[in-house]
Amino acid sequence: MAEQGLDFFFLTEHNLSHACLPRHDSVLLLPGIEVTADKGHLNVHGPAATLNMYNADYSSRGLITQGIALKRPESVLSVNHAMLHPWSWLYDDMPLAEIDVLEVLNDPTWKTAATCNEQVVEIFTTLWNAGHRIYAVGGSDCHMQPHERYPQATEPSIYGDPSTYVYASALSGEAILAAIKKGHSYFERRCGLNFSLNNGDLLPGQAADGKTAILTVAVRDDEQSYRLQVVSEKGIQAEYPLSSAPQDIRCDMAQHAWVRWDIRRSNGTLEGMINPIYCADHPLFKAPVGKTWGDVTAHLSFPRGADDE
Repeated sequence: MAEQGLDFFFLTEHNLSHACLPRHDSVLLLPGIEVTADKGHLNVHGPAATLNMYNADYSSRGLITQGIALKRPESVLSVNHAMLHPWSWLYDDMPLAEIDVLEVLNDPTWKTAATCNEQVVEIFTTLWNAGHRIYAVGGSDCHMQPHERYPQATEPSIYGDPSTYVYASALSGEAILAAIKKGHSYFERRCGLNFSLNNGDLLPGQAADGKTAILTVAVRDDEQSYRLQVVSEKGIQAEYPLSSAPQDIRCDMAQHAWVRWDIRRSNGTLEGMINPIYCADHPLFKAPVGKTWGDVTAHLSFPRGADDE
């Protein structure tokens, strides 16, 4: 973890939250749990307790309901790898009000990751277009040692690929959770994104009604080519090549309900994402459409599980 330059790390074991985490010289270890059911996996970062697996209801509804109950007011709930078959999210009754973040980029070296993660990008866009301010995170979902890799992979599966960068007021669990919940974050794999919004006066996840958003952006990695897409409720609005030279990209928020920025590699795969800014007074966010996952995503045409393929 330290070698990857991580400042903090949420430990999310399947259906188990560790009560006593070790101290680390340079990495803040934080508690979490991956609630694992037949119809999907979700993380609770900063849970109140672990799951009670004794005499429990082991149905997807039972485990997910118990998982939601682990949330404290400051906890963050994430729906994980929503289109990664056979671990896709199939629980359509999930209340959207309980979801804080969506894992948009998961385990990018897995053999089907490129396709599955693109489908989650579409889900993410759909949620925002329905007025639900659920923010994006990346997760390595690493189950391997640093020297190991999947048979077809050209890169290792390691902690911090991708990393979620958080604008927190302090290096503490409370501050990190609060910032993630508000969308003050972005994720990337390795491009070395360097950016500010309105010279730091605006953060990802904040309201920007009536403003001109100026993204000043550059990348440090010169081994690959990257491009940035400006995305809103109207689709992809513009694309720009990225380099080590900072450039200003302007967006008139009076013309949009929300805007985010996607970073892609030269082959088109997702490299990173800066969370959306939005207009709080836009009708889209005054009256969100749908209350459950199924309400908002059921119309999407891609396969949800093995039975649909």
